[in-house]
Amino acid sequence: MSMFHPLDTDPIWPDRAQIVSDYYQTPLQAINEIYKIASDKDNLKRLALEHKLDPYILRTMLAYTRYPEAREIYLTLDKMNVSIKGLTVLDFGCLAADYGLFFASHGAKVTIYDYRKFTDFARFRFDRNGLKIQILNVPVEYPALFKNKDLVIFGEVLEHFHDPLTVLKTCIDQKVKFIFSSCYPFGDIPYFELSGHRRSAYDQQPACQELLNRDYNIIRLEEERRMWVLRKWDL
Repeated sequence: MSMFHPLDTDPIWPDRAQIVSDYYQTPLQAINEIYKIASDKDNLKRLALEHKLDPYILRTMLAYTRYPEAREIYLTLDKMNVSIKGLTVLDFGCLAADYGLFFASHGAKVTIYDYRKFTDFARFRFDRNGLKIQILNVPVEYPALFKNKDLVIFGEVLEHFHDPLTVLKTCIDQKVKFIFSSCYPFGDIPYFELSGHRRSAYDQQPACQELLNRDYNIIRLEEERRMWVLRKWDL
């Protein structure tokens, strides 16, 4: 098996489909056909379940990739002369763990956190590429989860929480040096009308912005993506 090359363009087809095929021991043609004929999320979910596939894993692997965002984080840290090797990284709510794979391939010490069914799939991907990983499964107390983490990555996850303010407050209490957020806390009303996004999370956005702005400098990336850099940290 060839090693993972994170700075290369990651094609959605056929490599990601092949990974799903291998993990579920389902023919590649069936994986491709399911995704091809699925006209919407509900149809995709129905077809995935009929074939005993997890619909969230299937959609995450075939509909998009997080490597470009991981590359953004990498380049931002590089401009700050922050070494990735040995950096402690938490991929929070990892699902398929694109972020974790990217940083582990660069020598970071990566922890992934999610429900068991997702971390089992992520472990398969890490093993496939010969990369080490620490796995934590829901639930873990937030102070223990964020302790001694240099970088915490929230890739489209906080908007799914009833109380993201507590999550971010714990990051700050644990003096996490760098936080990446893919959209939250800058989502608009249409964004929060999407399935699984919580109204309570929307209501907490102003408080979350205020909390982060108090202790972090903000680096604007593309669209609503942000890097938050702790103002007082020891290089």
